[in-house]
Amino acid sequence: AERNISIQAIVEITMRNDSIAFGQIGASGTNDTSDNSPLPFLIENTGNSFVNVTISATNLWQSQANPSSYYQFKAANNTLENRSFNWGFSTTTYTNMPVVTTQQFIAILNYTDSTDTAEVDINVTVPPNEEPGFKNSTVTFTASLGE
Repeated sequence: AERNISIQAIVEITMRNDSIAFGQIGASGTNDTSDNSPLPFLIENTGNSFVNVTISATNLWQSQANPSSYYQFKAANNTLENRSFNWGFSTTTYTNMPVVTTQQFIAILNYTDSTDTAEVDINVTVPPNEEPGFKNSTVTFTASLGE
């Protein structure tokens, strides 16, 4: 007998590390998360299908708007779960942070439990004319079905 079986794709990501605190950085100083100090963002695919992930962020600096070389991102392997996403179609070198969510940077993030996470490294450099003080930025990650 003929049968019809439908399986719904669940597109869902969870942030296992959802904040980064760089602490104090001096004038024209730089810091990034590639050395795990501070820890990078950690994304986990908690759905049942491959996903693509886009990124955007609000401006971090008062003197320099996004995108700029003063605020950058890249996708990286989580040491415990290498090969979780398609490296060739992902952004794996530092790239200027966009202000709108059109920049796909993780391609085909796996949903299998042993390979379902990816790190997001952030690189910040204090612009030369930036006033001292507390700085923050909201980073937005959006997942879509990756086929």
